[in-house]
Amino acid sequence: MKQDYFSCEIVGINGEIHFYIRGLRKYRDMVEAQVYSQYSHAEIREVPDYVFNVPLNLPNKNWDMWGCKLELDREDYYPLRTYPLLIDLTKTDQPFLDPLAGLMEVMSKLRQGEQIWIQILLRPIEDKWREKARALADKLFGRQPKPKAEGLIKFDIRTWFESISNVLHEIFTNQPGPYAGVAEEEKKDRALLMMLSPAERDIVAGIEEKAGKKGFGCKVQWGYLFKKEMMSMGNVAAVMGIINQFAHLNMNSLKPVRKTITARAYYLFTEQRKFYKKRVLMRWMRSRSLWEDGYILNIEELASLYHFPTIGVKAPATPYIDVKKGGPPVDLPML
Repeated sequence: MKQDYFSCEIVGINGEIHFYIRGLRKYRDMVEAQVYSQYSHAEIREVPDYVFNVPLNLPNKNWDMWGCKLELDREDYYPLRTYPLLIDLTKTDQPFLDPLAGLMEVMSKLRQGEQIWIQILLRPIEDKWREKARALADKLFGRQPKPKAEGLIKFDIRTWFESISNVLHEIFTNQPGPYAGVAEEEKKDRALLMMLSPAERDIVAGIEEKAGKKGFGCKVQWGYLFKKEMMSMGNVAAVMGIINQFAHLNMNSLKPVRKTITARAYYLFTEQRKFYKKRVLMRWMRSRSLWEDGYILNIEELASLYHFPTIGVKAPATPYIDVKKGGPPVDLPML
């Protein structure tokens, strides 16, 4: 049975930036608690859905759009480039360089009649994928896959026979027994590690590191909506450039799903097919549908793609709270 899912969204509308979290009402208290635990001065409000601020029949004679769904370039187990690789965590005297600072800048410069929607849909999944990820790392490393865990009785019997075999082998041959090979296995692993190139070692380490964190089934989609006289392909290039900064050339990256790119159609009925793609993408973005399994991103990858801007990010169009709210004084007289 699939679990409920959330949609984390970054939206720029006419130069103003908003961060949304969409989910079932029963999870509202949980979401608020998680946000307030990290951003104690944040203010959370329930607002109308922004997707209805544009015509329902988009594209039409006044409005048009460019957009697509994004997919991973390689298998789910290969990680994206995340924020620890985008910033130098060892230099504490330097300001934090937010990976989304460029996106904030692009959205803050949107003109009246321009909107950018970025939606990250995510659902908790079981941890079976982590076993497959570690199996892939073992295959790339050249290690034999680890045997499945055995029961306690079977383990006791096996170790008892192995101990007897080791003792008899040492008595008659004066050599270590065949099951005294833990140190030998470690030596073999070190030898295999030395045979890998630096890039291959990074790949194995990256896969194991990704598998060490909680994963979610995800789907990422985005769209640039505009009045036809306001269209600027520079905004499309800018957003795709910001997405590409999370690409790890030796491992994984997010790329457009070719059949969903609204500006691409070849051969017959090209304009009709582009129009159909735009209508379908708008339907997906309005419904936030996650009926398919999607792909796996762990919490570090999700945190890199979606987080609230830091104070150092110069995005004046992001709404900030000038007055902090607080409770009444403890000695306030009751009437």
